[in-house]
Amino acid sequence: RVVSALVLGVVQIAAILWGGTYGWPVVVAAIAVLCTVEFYAIVRTEHRKPNEVFGLVAVALMPLAAAHSIATAADSSDMLASVRNGVVGVTGVLTALVVAALLWHLIFRQVTTSDTSATVFGVVYVGFTLTHLVLMRQLDSGTEYVLATLVSVWANDTFAYAIGSPLGRHKLAPAVSPKKSWEGLVAGS
Repeated sequence: RVVSALVLGVVQIAAILWGGTYGWPVVVAAIAVLCTVEFYAIVRTEHRKPNEVFGLVAVALMPLAAAHSIATAADSSDMLASVRNGVVGVTGVLTALVVAALLWHLIFRQVTTSDTSATVFGVVYVGFTLTHLVLMRQLDSGTEYVLATLVSVWANDTFAYAIGSPLGRHKLAPAVSPKKSWEGLVAGS
């Protein structure tokens, strides 16, 4: 677990600092796909059947669409205009997903509303959220903001695990995550 976290951390930092236009968005897309696979696995345990193809394609495209829209901005010297262009790219992917999910829902009778909702929610929850790391990097001092965000998440996880594992006695949400404890939550905060 520690080795894989270190490797992923080094890859993320290298992509943020030296990834150019598409290096960091490709890493974010890969992470988003992995997280969405996990999200959909959890959703399937609740007897929902999300359209994973639609969802995984959308979460992979979101950070790339943001990066492409930023790179092709008419006035790349205006930082906020570049970020707005990135948001337009993300909105385009999200719109295409919603239309595709709606058509999927209407065409196939066995698809339930909760299946369609899980498909779209997974993309918004994971892909849309993580894509903001691509947009944030475009701001003045954006590299520092992204690094600070990641370091704070890593520190939270490290302290929660380091304290919660040996000292955690009071379960936080045993039905959702049996090893999480209130002690770990406090330590991570």
